[in-house]
Amino acid sequence: MMGDKIFDCLPEAVCVVSLHSGNILRVNKTFSRICVKGERALKMKFIDFFQNDMKEPIEAAIRVSCSQSESKQEENSIYIGKLSTLTLYGNEEFPVYKEFEWFVVSMGANELLFSGRRTRKLRHSMTGSALTESELVDFFVNAPIALHWLSGTGLIVWANKKELDTLGYTADEYIGRNVMEFCPDEKERVLETFSLLGSNATIQNVPFKFRSKSGDLKYFIIDSNVSYHQDGTFKHTRCFIRDDTERQIHEMTVALEKKLSETNATMKDAFIRRVFHELRTPLQAMQIALDDSSINTTAVSILQGQVDALTNMMDNFIYATYFNKGQLLRLCPLKTCLRTLVKSLFEEVVKDETSNNNNNPISEELLSIVISTKTPSTVLVDQDLLRRVLGSLLSNAVKHSIRGTKIVVSIMFEPVEAKTGEGTYTFSVRNQTEKPLDPTKVQWHFQKMFQDAPSFKFKVENKERNYTTSDLAGKEGLGLGLFIAFSAAQNLGSLLQFHQTDVDEPVVTKYR
Repeated sequence: MMGDKIFDCLPEAVCVVSLHSGNILRVNKTFSRICVKGERALKMKFIDFFQNDMKEPIEAAIRVSCSQSESKQEENSIYIGKLSTLTLYGNEEFPVYKEFEWFVVSMGANELLFSGRRTRKLRHSMTGSALTESELVDFFVNAPIALHWLSGTGLIVWANKKELDTLGYTADEYIGRNVMEFCPDEKERVLETFSLLGSNATIQNVPFKFRSKSGDLKYFIIDSNVSYHQDGTFKHTRCFIRDDTERQIHEMTVALEKKLSETNATMKDAFIRRVFHELRTPLQAMQIALDDSSINTTAVSILQGQVDALTNMMDNFIYATYFNKGQLLRLCPLKTCLRTLVKSLFEEVVKDETSNNNNNPISEELLSIVISTKTPSTVLVDQDLLRRVLGSLLSNAVKHSIRGTKIVVSIMFEPVEAKTGEGTYTFSVRNQTEKPLDPTKVQWHFQKMFQDAPSFKFKVENKERNYTTSDLAGKEGLGLGLFIAFSAAQNLGSLLQFHQTDVDEPVVTKYR
C-alpha cells in the first residue's frame, strides 16, 4: 500500500513495462499528467513513444538491465539518454514531442521500470515573441479546418476538434483506429494515396468519402504530405481536410432537378404531339371537303385559310419540339423550282391577309422576287422545310412592314464546283419598317416564344400611314416562326442573320 503511494507520488514520469510484449502495464500520476493519460497509455507499447532512430539505445539499455538481473548483480538503473518523447497534450491529446532523460531498471524476469524526467520546455519564436505550448496546440486543435495525422499503417495518430465534430466521433472513438474503418467505400483510393505519399509526393484536392458516426456520407477534399523521421522513415501524414458535403449535395440536387425537368419536358412534348395528332385528323377531313371546287364561296375561302393556319401552327410546334431537344432533321429532298415555290408563298400570304379580314391587306404587286442569273432554275431541296423558313420570314416581313412598301425575296447562288453544279444558296427577305429594332434584342428574336411587339408597332398618332397599334391585335403570333427559321438554318450548318439600315426613315430590315 505504501509502495503504491510512493509510486504515484514520484516526481518523475514512471511506467512499468512487460519485458516480453513491450506493453505498458502501469503508470504513475506524473506520467499521466505530463506524457499520456493512464487509460490511453495502457493501450500502447513503451517503444511507440519514440522515433525510429531512438529505439536502438532503448533496446541496448534493456539488454544491459536484463543481463544484470540474470547474473544476480546489484540492480542499478541504466541511463538511456535524452530522448525526444511523444506526449499527448491536454484534453485534445495533441501529439507533441518533448525531451526526457530516461532510465531503466529490471524488476525481475518479466517487468521493466522506466523513469523519465523533463529536461527543457518547448518554445517557438514567432515575430520576436515566445509562443507557448498551449498557444501552439490551440492553433491546430481549434482550427476552422479539419486536420489529422496518420501513421505509415493508416492509424489515426491525432485529429482536431473540427474533424471530430464533423464526423460526430469522440477522440476515444476515432483516434488510434485505422482510417479505412471510416471510409469503407474508398479503400483502393486510400491505398493509392498512401503509395503516392510514400514516394514523397504532395497530394492536393483529392476527394474522399467518409462515414460519420450516424452513417451519413461526408465528402472531403484532402491535401496532404508526409513528415519523416531523421532516418528517412515514415513518421506521419499532415492532412488538411475541407468538408465538401454541401457542394456535393447541391450538385446532386441540381442534377436530379435537371433530369426531372427533362423528363417532364419529354412527357409534355409527347402530350402536345398526341393532341396535335388528334386535331389533325378532323382538320384533314375539313380540308378535303373544302377542296371540293363546287363550293367556292368567300366564307369557305376564309374557313380554308383558318384551317391552313391551324395546321401550320401545329407543324410549327412539332418542329419547335425537335429543335428544342437538339434533334437533327430528316430531310426529304425533291427537285424544286425556286421561283414557283416563292410565288406560291406570295399567294398564301395574300390569301392569309384576306382571310384574316385585314382592313388593309397587302397586294401581290408589292411582293417581288429577285433571282441571280447564276442560280439554277431547279434545286434539290426539302420543300416543306424551305417553305417553312421562307414563309416565316415573309410572314414576319408582311406583319411589320409599312403598308404600301415593297417586300423583296432574293435568291443568290455562288457556284463552288462548276462541273457538279454544287454551290452556296443565299436567301434573303427585305422590307421597310417604321421603327428600328433594338440592336441589343436582335438575338432574342430568334428565341422560342419571344415577342417584342412594341419595338415594331407604329405610333397611334401616325395618321399618314393610317396604321395604329389596334391593327396588330391578334397578329403577333406565338413567337415560333423566327425560332424555327433560325434553328433550321443552324441545323443545316448555316446561319440566319439580321441586318437593318437606318436611312432617316423608313428603316430597311433584312433577314438573310
